[in-house]
Amino acid sequence: MRITRHADYALHCLLRLAAGPSGGYSMPAIARACGIPRGFLAKILQRLARAGLVIASRGVHGGYRLSRDPRRISLLEALRGAGWTSAMGHCFGKPGGCPRRRACALRPVWLGIMRDAELKLERLSLSDLASGKKPVRRIILRRTHR
Repeated sequence: MRITRHADYALHCLLRLAAGPSGGYSMPAIARACGIPRGFLAKILQRLARAGLVIASRGVHGGYRLSRDPRRISLLEALRGAGWTSAMGHCFGKPGGCPRRRACALRPVWLGIMRDAELKLERLSLSDLASGKKPVRRIILRRTHR
């Protein structure tokens, strides 16, 4: 489970949009505010638009905005929209899986950690993080029950 630079930048971009005006921001404004190189940001915004998380508007007053209320976009959805996967270990990404998966003592451990992480990320919205009002630390430290 690794957060790539691409996913990290995408989250910062989405959080900026969540905290900002409903009209959105221009790409140069997002790049400046988040410290993201413009060329990289263009690719990130394209991917987020394809994932249905942002909407682009053209023209003089154009820019980018969230596709819906930030309270309805979980951190998990945002990360997945940026191309992130919770897969741990090299065997989870292989087509057909790992040849040792039936006898592997680590597989259930990795699966449990991945599920716990996804449940916690699902509990947090962009709004929770952007507003700072919800006790994020308490949500993350709360035990995950299945």
